[in-house]
Amino acid sequence: MSWKIIRKVEKENELNLFFKKNTLLSFYSSLEFQNIMKSKSWKSEIIIYEKEKKILYLANLFIKKKFKINFIYIPGGIEGEYNKTIFQNLKKHLKKKYGYLLIIFINLHNLKGKISFNLLTLIKVFNFHEANMVMKKNLDININNLYETYTKNWRHNLRRSFKFDNVVLKKNLSPDYDEMLNLYKEMAKIKKFKSYITKDLLISYFKEFSENIINIEARIDNKLIAFRSVIYLNDTAWDLFACSNSDSKNNYTTYKILNEIILFLISKKIKILDLSGVDKKNNIGVYNFKKGSGAQEFIKIGEFIYSPFLLFSILCSIAITLKRVLIK
Repeated sequence: MSWKIIRKVEKENELNLFFKKNTLLSFYSSLEFQNIMKSKSWKSEIIIYEKEKKILYLANLFIKKKFKINFIYIPGGIEGEYNKTIFQNLKKHLKKKYGYLLIIFINLHNLKGKISFNLLTLIKVFNFHEANMVMKKNLDININNLYETYTKNWRHNLRRSFKFDNVVLKKNLSPDYDEMLNLYKEMAKIKKFKSYITKDLLISYFKEFSENIINIEARIDNKLIAFRSVIYLNDTAWDLFACSNSDSKNNYTTYKILNEIILFLISKKIKILDLSGVDKKNNIGVYNFKKGSGAQEFIKIGEFIYSPFLLFSILCSIAITLKRVLIK
């Protein structure tokens, strides 16, 4: 048993079975996301670990080569409940294939403490925005009991949202990307942060996940005031895009939108909604909104850099950390 890189066509049936039977930790491990990265000039490869022709673990690799150094990005981490041996074998395999001029950036989505092995061979990437903390809501419930999963205040605000008849909600899988982008720019100006959402990014996600995305938008007099987009695969969903302006604040539109999305996901038999990262310290409003929806806190293992040359790992970790400081 060992890791091996495959072509999709070689193991299409086995891959489809793996994706169908396993609850993915991240949509970054999906074939749809692989297509997005390919469009951005990343070389893409799927690496699997098999036993008796059954795929036990899987990772999506994205590779670029600069200055004779192979940069391998694994945003989806390793799918499956792996251990120290499996992880060490992965590093060994990648060194053998790509050589020692190698830098691996991996995001381990597994819950912290659930997998215990020594991470001293990796350099932790420091994140000021607490992206390792995510909020997940259990949707494996009777739809008639949904309101009981919300906090009292969240239910109150949801009821308030239904009083505003001028706010029209609409499911739109072919949105106006320029309109969405303008709303992001408006929100960024209000909250004083820099948005890195681009039109190409919006287009690529709606194109590749066209069969597995729900987008609910809210309008007043046909003007877009808020929207939320969620990806769903198998029994799991992930928050993708969410934006609102000042016009949405007084009518509690964001509560109505998320409630509609949750109702849709339950109808699709989705069991888990990952509401993505939260920053309890610097964005308490978003944290309280997600917490009030009944979502619970989960801490991931996090992001790490690995290279056979320790200096490479340290320099890359410092560079990524400094970039995040400047973004903050």
